[in-house]
Formats: sequence, C-alpha cells, structure tokens
Amino acid sequence: ERVLVAFGQSRRATVKPFPGFAYPTLHAAGCFAQRASSSLISTDLKRVKSGALPAISGITKDEDKAPTGLDNIRVSTLRTWQGKSGFYATQGRLKSAAGSSFDSWPLGVIMDVAAEAAHAVMVDVVGSSVRTNQGGTIFETDAADIEVELKARLDPLLIQETNAEGNPGHVSDYRIQVDRTVNILTTKTIRYRVAILPRGYADYIIGDFGYSLKL
Repeated sequence: ERVLVAFGQSRRATVKPFPGFAYPTLHAAGCFAQRASSSLISTDLKRVKSGALPAISGITKDEDKAPTGLDNIRVSTLRTWQGKSGFYATQGRLKSAAGSSFDSWPLGVIMDVAAEAAHAVMVDVVGSSVRTNQGGTIFETDAADIEVELKARLDPLLIQETNAEGNPGHVSDYRIQVDRTVNILTTKTIRYRVAILPRGYADYIIGDFGYSLKL
C-alpha cells in the first residue's frame, strides 16, 4: 500500500552505452525513482517547475495523448505537456486503498521521515522513569519534557527546512501530544501521537475566460 506502481516504458540515456544500446528502453519505474531520489521530501513528483524528467528521449505511453485511466486505480504514468518539451510524471501515486491519506509520494515520504525521527527520540525513553499523578497517569511536566524533545527533532525536518517553492516547511503544521490518560503504573507504557497537517498539492488547474462589461 506504500509502494509506487508505474506503467509504461521510456527510452533513456545510459551511463554505460555500447553500440546500438545508448538509449535502451526501460521501465517507467526508473523515471519515478530518479525523480524521487533527487527531490525534497515534500516535492510532488509531477511538479512541472522541477523540469522534465532527465535523459529521456521518448516514452511508449503518453497519458496526455492517449489516457489509460490507470490514475483512477493509483497507477503512475508518464505524459507530455502542451507547449513544453520533454516528458513528465502524470502523478506519483502510492498504491494505497481508497480513502487513505497516503495517496501520493510526498505524503508517504514525509510520514516516514517523521516516524523515523520520532522513533530515534522515543527509543531513548525506554527504561526511563517518570513522575505520576494519583491514578498512575504521567506527571504534566514530564509529559511536556518529552514533547519538547520530539519537537526539537522534528522541527528542523518538517518546519524549518526550505521546500521546493523556496518557503520554509515541508508540512503546513504538526502537533505532538503525549497521552496524559494512560496509567503508566499498570500498563508500563507511554503513548504519544504526532498529527501532521500536510501541504496542499495542485492536481488540477481550471481557468474561466470570457468577455465582460464589468471587471
């Protein structure tokens, strides 16, 4: 469900050509892998401002000229854009279930980065002692201290780093909360939650044109 499935083929330049095979025909998955590896975590793989996919001389299926409908089942394809040279990703879809938040590549990668960073902080909490209230729940100050540590690790990755648009932040905002209702004395467990508000991505552009006597 967190994998990008691609369709089609492309003719791409190779770093190790030999006569007759300087531009071999390869699976389109390589185009998406190359773009993903050179992009920031919040960059949509179809972002036109990022430029055409590099080293491609042709594609076998152009989603713009002959739509396959595969985007409806979250399969990623390649396309051209009128007025632009080169070849682009139609969408960088993840093969998640309908209704899932993980519908595109950056939303999957951002969550992976946040989860890995939070794990690095919380694994150091294992075996630590915290003060408890009557009833066994975590003391407010100790809960807040854990949240501060998590924020110090996540802020540089999610909020402070510059995105592809030149603005700070790979996400719109996020929130960290240590669960104050868990009885640590009986469960021996600290639970926490990281909620991320993602950036919006422009999948469609719709313009209205007409003559008007009043502007």
